[in-house]
Amino acid sequence: MNKKADKDTIKFLNRQTVLSIIRKYNEISRADLTEKTKLSPTTISAITSELVENKLIREIRIGESNGGRPPLIFGINPIAAFSINLRITPSSALVAIVNLANEIVYKKEIILQVYDEESLQELLETSIKSALDNFPYDLDLIQGIGISFPGLIDYKSCKIIFSASLHVKNFDVQQAIYKVVGKEVYIYKDTDALLLGEYHFGIEESYKDVIYILVENGVGMSYLYSGKLFRLPEGGFELGHITIDPEGELCRCGNKGCLGTMVSEIPAQKKLSELLAQGIESRVSQAGALRYEDMMKLYEEKDIACTMVINEQINLLGTAISNMVNIFNPELVILGGPLVAGGEELRNNLKSIVSKKSLKSFSQKTKLKLSALGDNSALLGMSHEIFSDRVYKFIDINNK
Repeated sequence: MNKKADKDTIKFLNRQTVLSIIRKYNEISRADLTEKTKLSPTTISAITSELVENKLIREIRIGESNGGRPPLIFGINPIAAFSINLRITPSSALVAIVNLANEIVYKKEIILQVYDEESLQELLETSIKSALDNFPYDLDLIQGIGISFPGLIDYKSCKIIFSASLHVKNFDVQQAIYKVVGKEVYIYKDTDALLLGEYHFGIEESYKDVIYILVENGVGMSYLYSGKLFRLPEGGFELGHITIDPEGELCRCGNKGCLGTMVSEIPAQKKLSELLAQGIESRVSQAGALRYEDMMKLYEEKDIACTMVINEQINLLGTAISNMVNIFNPELVILGGPLVAGGEELRNNLKSIVSKKSLKSFSQKTKLKLSALGDNSALLGMSHEIFSDRVYKFIDINNK
């Protein structure tokens, strides 16, 4: 039987409500807090004073007067809490320290090729140590470590079930991090972290049903339904492993003709090499050494061979997006990765394909946007989740 919430519980819930509203609006007065929470002015005054004393919020400035005493304007105290966040790829880690105001105060790319568990462990340790060496505050202020990986992730057990691009399986991330620092670890599939960042910090409109698609070292996808990240305990939404050509190239997953073998950096390099061998005009001499980002620059500059490669990838990707639109009927599809350098021309080409190949009633509603934040979206998305869990979390009265 449920227990009645006691005074301490009510006090805590009121405090968290006020703190969450300050987080949402960035700057706010006591009068506005009273209006938005429906709590009494006395209660608001007591709570804000407590939060200032505990250094979770701060007095930012004096507001404009409407005839009476000018109001104090409050905001989150940026140095009240921090998170360390890593975005892991097969060739590097992007590591950042993010403060409670969602500002990236330190960021560095650590270059190291991952080809087995030992090299992944080395990359994690090097990245975490880099952040810790550049953290000038008490380590108790670090609320957690957020890490995103490509592959199948079991976020409950904090393990990488399988990552073809990292060449690991059943890798215990929490154990690996504890060797460096004893902090709680939050792990995410790479596209989950990217989607969370775009949703909280990159999207201006209030979309609730959103698909994020990443084209990079492969093709990944995540899904936000009714404003909440849709996550399965042992992974899912492996868009890069849908079969496009049953007789196609062998994928690292063991199947043939997966989308990821046809759309991403490596297949782009292979296709470019074929075109160069055929004598197609290009400023490129060796395709194997050309990064996806460099190929996109040449695409923008109308390099003939690179344009042919990217156009083929756009057609394949557009078909895949059309299938996802037909299945999920989302309000918004966000594309991330090096392809976004193609800008509005690329977006319009994709949108045209989606309009032709998906149900008209769906495609008319679905908007297509390019990532606004790039890699920063993953770092900010993870920090938002960590702070939501460690700083802004409400308690369940029924389980008190």
